[in-house]
Amino acid sequence: MAVSVLCGECGRTINAPDKARGKSLKCPDCGNRVPVPAGKVKREKVESVSTSDSSEFLVNMDLDKLEDSSADICPSCGKDFPEEDEICRHCKYDRTAQNVSRTKQRMVAPKGPDKREFFKRLWGDSYGFAFRHMSIVMFTTFLYSLLIPAALYFFFLAYVLPRPTMKGMFYFFMVICLIIPIGWIWNLMIMVIHKTLEKKKAMGKWRFDFAL
Repeated sequence: MAVSVLCGECGRTINAPDKARGKSLKCPDCGNRVPVPAGKVKREKVESVSTSDSSEFLVNMDLDKLEDSSADICPSCGKDFPEEDEICRHCKYDRTAQNVSRTKQRMVAPKGPDKREFFKRLWGDSYGFAFRHMSIVMFTTFLYSLLIPAALYFFFLAYVLPRPTMKGMFYFFMVICLIIPIGWIWNLMIMVIHKTLEKKKAMGKWRFDFAL
């Protein structure tokens, strides 16, 4: 049974025979290489040939001239699949695991950026951000050097004082001293994400609400 493929250059519809599945054909009009997707071929004996234009085209077609035997085509998506590659870069088809279902192949296919490239750029971008925003680095250092020792001091007072009311008050002060640095880091992360989505190269100025 013939399969219809569309030429991406001139837009002509080519009716390719079953034996051309998984290969590529040259368009008779523009000569562009058109991949033919593979599929389950059901061989049937052709009893008669129609006199329509499409049938006449199939009868007179010379597959030896149209077929590009030098091209490696993915049997799943019909796109270029170099012989040295084991996994198709377009649809993640694995030629070494043909008995594995397509669903399983999609589940095990790698997703996201290359890990080596990600971690290499992660540290470089982090140091670059710090050097471009030294005021934020200095403020963060000052905030932690002031509030973390204060939280430890309030914890010590709450631990040594005998009266429950005094203990509760100093424990409250300790919690406040710990919440503010955490809130600052959280707010900074939100602002970095916000500026990144806006494709801004600089943080600019924003107001950090300690009470909030």
